[in-house]
Amino acid sequence: MKNMSKTPSLTADAIAEKAMTGEDISRFFTNKGEMKPAIQRVNVDFTLDMLKELDTIAR
Repeated sequence: MKNMSKTPSLTADAIAEKAMTGEDISRFFTNKGEMKPAIQRVNVDFTLDMLKELDTIAR
């Protein structure tokens, strides 16, 4: 027999919609996952020699 969930699972968009209306959505989260830090992007200018050296090391 297949495992039957008591409540159908919702999409991320449906959960987000519930959150936007102020509903408690904590039941959808287990707090067992790992939080990943936000990606921070930077622009860096390298000299051509430095870029070649980085390319060589990366290979």
